[in-house]
Amino acid sequence: MRKALFGLTIALFFAGCSTRSTRNPLLARIDSLQRIDPDAAFNRLYEGKIRLESAEDTVFYNLLCCETYLQKPLSFQTNSLPNQLITYYKNHGTRALLSRAYLCKSINQYKHGNYKDALANAIAAQETADKQDDYPYCRLQLTLGNINLDNGCYQLALRQFREARKAALRFDRNPTLIARCYLLESKAHKRLNHVDSTVKCLKLTLPFINKTDPSTYAEILTSLGEWYFDRGDYAQSGAYLARAYPFDYTYRTAMAIGNLWQHRRNTAMAADYWYKAANSNEHDIRMAALDSLLKIKPGNTFLLQEYHRATKESPSINTDEIARLQSDFEQNALQKRAYQRISVLLLVIILLMVAAFVGRRYYINKVKRLYRNLNNVNARYVHDLEAYRWAKNEISRLEKRIADYQDDRKAPEKWNIENEMLATDCVITLHRLASRGRQAPENNRQELYQLVANHDPSLMKTLHQSHLNEKERLVCLLIRLRFIPSELSVLLGISPQNVTNMRQRLLQKLFHAQGGAKDFDERIRSL
Repeated sequence: MRKALFGLTIALFFAGCSTRSTRNPLLARIDSLQRIDPDAAFNRLYEGKIRLESAEDTVFYNLLCCETYLQKPLSFQTNSLPNQLITYYKNHGTRALLSRAYLCKSINQYKHGNYKDALANAIAAQETADKQDDYPYCRLQLTLGNINLDNGCYQLALRQFREARKAALRFDRNPTLIARCYLLESKAHKRLNHVDSTVKCLKLTLPFINKTDPSTYAEILTSLGEWYFDRGDYAQSGAYLARAYPFDYTYRTAMAIGNLWQHRRNTAMAADYWYKAANSNEHDIRMAALDSLLKIKPGNTFLLQEYHRATKESPSINTDEIARLQSDFEQNALQKRAYQRISVLLLVIILLMVAAFVGRRYYINKVKRLYRNLNNVNARYVHDLEAYRWAKNEISRLEKRIADYQDDRKAPEKWNIENEMLATDCVITLHRLASRGRQAPENNRQELYQLVANHDPSLMKTLHQSHLNEKERLVCLLIRLRFIPSELSVLLGISPQNVTNMRQRLLQKLFHAQGGAKDFDERIRSL
């Protein structure tokens, strides 16, 4: 049996989605397996035969344990483990893993009836989620839908269950997940009194029913039994409930069978099933069972005590606050998308206007005249720069002599290292290339990177962390080394206006500030 299970996990690993969250191949296979068979993944994790050789593997192992554990009708007493996962992945993980950690915390809080905090963490998970990964996105939408369903936000819940169902169908490798999406969607329709849609969603679960886990199997049959009971078809209702009862883990079936016996006027049998339903961990079923029992035994002290205790333990429901939190989040998301659409639209309009007013012949002639002027300006600049270099060398010689006179051997070490960089052969070569109207070749660019890396490593680190492209990095380095915009235009092979625009964009990208190209020059030179 174990060999067959091991072979199944290997097949699922190659068929399922890959992960970069761990270097441990066994954990990667279990991650793929839990998307299709959470029970098998749970068993593999708790066999205790997994070697964890790094902190990364240990944290990912804990994440998988947390996810598979919470998919069962179980919960953690505290949020200690999800909090540890969130803290680690905030500092070391990807946004997708952080989203999964937030979702674990949200599910655990939901199971304890802490709806407000559960919603806040589910929203945090949604903000960092990878919407291209259908399985975790489906589970996230199911969690949001359950929170809204329990708090009376039925329209929101219905919309989120539909999103979950679409993601589950795209994933298409977990029949239980698809059936549960249809089942929860039917619950939302039922709360909204959408009779036809309720039964339609329930019937859509039937093709998957024999492929689901026992809990989902029982819940589907129980939902169908309740629906037929509400329609007055008690024989059909009893048939479905009888099939569901041996698999029922939530006591919901026992409650429904009790109601059926009560309808048949067999109070004793009804009470037996209601007593069983009163042991449920689901608060609404427990309250309904106790309420039904008290109607037939109003003077029973034990039942009254249990009823009062269950009332005190009831989760706090605040429909308005739950709806407001989600409304605020959705409003912010809409504003962000609207801003992005407007920005793209403005860019398109600008490009169309430029294309309408600039003809090909005019553009070519203008560029030719521009480059002639640039070459003249650059030639004069190089001449003056070489004269400056000669004068600086002479000054350096005189400073050395003065230092010798003053017997101050440390004085040269106090000179500005950036001025030393300005006089290097690499920098002068680039100035000469610009004066001749030639772009900077690859070897000169590499020499420039090496020069700055040796003399100003903090600048290179800043540019690397900012995820700039090659031209943007070159613009930063050349402006830092006192190259003028016309030289940048020639060396990079772009128009002066593009140089100006790129400097303005870099001001926002590197320094998160608004301003012009000269503001960027001042900022980059002051680092």
